[in-house]
Amino acid sequence: MHLRHRDFGNLEGLPLTPAGRVVGAGRRAGVILCVVAGAAVLAPAAPGATGFGRGDGEIGADFALARFDSNLTDATGDRYSLRAGRRLGPRLQWEGEITRITAREELLPGADLRVTLALAFASAIVNFQQGKNVTPYLLAGIGLATMKLEAVGLSSRDTGTAYQLAGGSRFFFGERSRVALRVELSLVANEAFEHTYVHATLGAGLTFSVGKGAP
Repeated sequence: MHLRHRDFGNLEGLPLTPAGRVVGAGRRAGVILCVVAGAAVLAPAAPGATGFGRGDGEIGADFALARFDSNLTDATGDRYSLRAGRRLGPRLQWEGEITRITAREELLPGADLRVTLALAFASAIVNFQQGKNVTPYLLAGIGLATMKLEAVGLSSRDTGTAYQLAGGSRFFFGERSRVALRVELSLVANEAFEHTYVHATLGAGLTFSVGKGAP
């Protein structure tokens, strides 16, 4: 049984995600990742680029405010993320991310709707050097998302493909520092209950360059 989006109290059978929809979604996300990777290869390297080469790996955590799709809820939620990535060249980087977004909306006095979105992404990042301590970037990712809806003692969940498009920047704390403030604006889309939802998040966190630096 599940609660359909925006239809409080409407109970239906357990939803199934069509295999064809998941395969088609994977192809679309694959095209996005190829475009990002191509941009990294074709973009000229900035003279004197140093910030991104401080380590061949990166780990970090951040917090964001999330605006859920209006077809799902009007509530603003919280997003918590853990990231780990590896540099593959002067500009290109791969990153894995696990993240959780939650929100609560009061439907009626004493009756709340709670939305929980758990996601795992594999992303490609293109980095651009702007001075010694600032590294802007673009990100595109594909993964899986599990959405859970809870209200008046009932709950429903569905798992489907998820996408992420984002832009942001790292601000390193000094020319030789491996620690940076990472600020990011992102759009997250997930497929669940035969719908596609798009959410916006704005967040900040700390990122740490690890491993051997670029020569």
